[in-house]
Amino acid sequence: MRHDTEVCYGSLIHLCEGTDFLLFLAAVDRGLVYFDPGIKMEQASSGRPVTKRRSQFWVKHKEIGALYRRDENVGVGMD
Repeated sequence: MRHDTEVCYGSLIHLCEGTDFLLFLAAVDRGLVYFDPGIKMEQASSGRPVTKRRSQFWVKHKEIGALYRRDENVGVGMD
């Protein structure tokens, strides 16, 4: 772990609310959501390799609003 890393946060957040599976399916249909199938293989050189699946879905940040009924940028106080 590096101890010389500095992290800063701003006062603007992207808030998204209200989603359902139909919004997800519509985003997939529009090509905004990508399926990322992932298979991890352990002990491949042995007689009994073990596979682990970890499929995921991805969406570009600029398209995240397609998955929600409401999305907005909100300023939060930095008191």
